[in-house]
Amino acid sequence: MKIFLVWTFIMLIAISFISCGMQEAQENKNKTASKITENPKNFGENTIPVPDHLDTAIKEAIISKNKGNYLPGEFQSAGSKVIEIFTEENMISVYALTEYAEFRFEDDEFVRISGTNPKVLMRFDTSDEGKYKLIFYTRLDEFSDLPAEEIEQLLEPLKQTGKKYIYSQDDLKEVGLQIEKDAFAYLDKIERQAEINLTGEHKGEPLENIISDENLLSDLSKDEEFQLYPDWIGNIEYIENGVRYICQTDFDKELDTIIYTKKSYATKEILKERKIKIK
Repeated sequence: MKIFLVWTFIMLIAISFISCGMQEAQENKNKTASKITENPKNFGENTIPVPDHLDTAIKEAIISKNKGNYLPGEFQSAGSKVIEIFTEENMISVYALTEYAEFRFEDDEFVRISGTNPKVLMRFDTSDEGKYKLIFYTRLDEFSDLPAEEIEQLLEPLKQTGKKYIYSQDDLKEVGLQIEKDAFAYLDKIERQAEINLTGEHKGEPLENIISDENLLSDLSKDEEFQLYPDWIGNIEYIENGVRYICQTDFDKELDTIIYTKKSYATKEILKERKIKIK
């Protein structure tokens, strides 16, 4: 009988320790989760830790949702600054400032030719462990496909944290640096050296400063063949079926003639040439 009482007493103590441990673990889990959503700092003053695999999923989502909507280049890049992350069962909601950019070679520089810089909300299904499946993506501005009232509703969870959905020049610079880093990585991959041009400005003189005939300018801009060539004195590179070409626009001042040439990048052989008299 004494042995039974002692054994019972030991079991009660063990159960008590296990119960306290489970309660403490749950409290720590709740504290950890609250850190994600209850930081009152404004965007620009706060850095949300993003796991590498989620960061990759965010980048892929930005590219997939923007590719094909802007002037195409040969390389697409994406950057982001996460404002907040919310988790709910098998879903993660990410609020972020994003940037999408298309690059191509122009005048021997690697130039950002198009893109966008919106604030977005994206949601990922995490039911497949270790994977993020994009299930929702929308801009949170006037260019969204959603009505303003619905945008406000989507922003409500963020507002409840005390954060403001604003961004600073430093935030824009941080995202831009990600874009630039990707562009340099692409140059290394294809073994090219070039300056990164994020402004899209050209040193060559625009054709509108050379051609005074507005009808001719209009006709050239509408002609599909000439859309491959720069509308300034300079060149653009294109890749067609895996082959790189240079489309060059020149001006012969003595002959008052615009000269368009298409050349092989590898051999510099002229494959096509067309001359347009402007006077």
